[in-house]
Amino acid sequence: METRLPSFDEGRNSAKSGAFPRTPPDRTEAEARWRWAIQAANIGVWDWDLRTNDVFLSPEWKRQLGYEDHEIPSRYEEWESRLHPEDRHRTLATLKAYRTRPSPDYEVEFRLRHRDGSYRWILARAALICDADGMPIRMLGAHVDISRRKHAETALRRVHEELERGVQERTAELSKAIDILQEQIAERHKVEDHLRRSQEQLHALSTRLLSMLEEERTRIARETHDELGQTLTALKIALAWIRQRLPTDQKPMQDKADQMAHLIDTTVQATRRIATELRPRVLDDLGLVAALEWHAREFQERTGIACGFTRSPEDIVVDPARATTLFRICQEALTNVARHANATRVDLILVLVGAALRLEVRDDGRGIPEEAVADPKSLGLMGMRERVLPWGGDIHIRGIQGRGTVVNVHIPLEGNQAGLSGVLA
Repeated sequence: METRLPSFDEGRNSAKSGAFPRTPPDRTEAEARWRWAIQAANIGVWDWDLRTNDVFLSPEWKRQLGYEDHEIPSRYEEWESRLHPEDRHRTLATLKAYRTRPSPDYEVEFRLRHRDGSYRWILARAALICDADGMPIRMLGAHVDISRRKHAETALRRVHEELERGVQERTAELSKAIDILQEQIAERHKVEDHLRRSQEQLHALSTRLLSMLEEERTRIARETHDELGQTLTALKIALAWIRQRLPTDQKPMQDKADQMAHLIDTTVQATRRIATELRPRVLDDLGLVAALEWHAREFQERTGIACGFTRSPEDIVVDPARATTLFRICQEALTNVARHANATRVDLILVLVGAALRLEVRDDGRGIPEEAVADPKSLGLMGMRERVLPWGGDIHIRGIQGRGTVVNVHIPLEGNQAGLSGVLA
């Protein structure tokens, strides 16, 4: 039996003619709770009738742009006209492509002009509703203001750029010191001592940067998972409460509630994915072995490259700081495989050798050239080397053309990591 959604005009005419039953008190309360849940989650809701081009923009959608509900009309043009010029072509092209060939999820980020003239970053997610013939007739979606996250990312990127500039400036100073060494042999020992101290400072700076980065990742991951996750869970519970109390003869509203529940589930999944990418909880909860095993599976599913993981012995217990070092090196190595190796298989091998751990990442790809291994512009490889230095460990990267690349990491299990005490507490 075909169920047809009413059009906007039919809904308006029915409301004017009194065709809808009067709203009972419990429904009024349910609608109030629904609006409170949407507002608490800071989610703007929109409903676009593709047949008539009529659009419903929720009060929260307008509030995100600084307007009260009555101050701007609910029209498609209100959205399109506020798009940032730099985002306009990309956003409209994404929308057109989605309407032409719908995919399971529609997600796009763009900037909208606020009432005060500034622009706010918006994350939009939506889904299409089709008629019995499979033709799209309505598009339902939600807007979330992510300006704070975008500003935080921009600020963090600027910090990284400033730190990189600082390292480059320091490197330039070292080069100048070498020139002075060649010109002033009499001060040779003094310059050598200066270089040694400078290198120690650079390593200490690098170690501290890694520490700060890991702390920030952990903090953001926890806040994303706990705070946003709790809010979405509460929203879903409230929506379920509303859904159970909707009259059985109000199928359009029941369908709308089901669609919103699906959007919430999609947002929960995205939140978990972002938190996991920042700092996988399995690393903190179950340790290095479980984290590497999980990452191998996730890498295989994401890239289609077969990924195996073996360890000896079966149970390897590693302190959190060393576990983080080895896990991040493995992440970087697998990222390089996915980007550059053109491999069909990669193997992770974790072995306990005496009082040290050895991690090997081996792929069957094209093989990294020697000049790339030694290239100072290879920041990823440089970062891998910097991670093992505080432990007194070492890393060797060897590629054979047409036969793959092998990354060998060796870290002693004795001694403390200089400059990183308490980083993972």
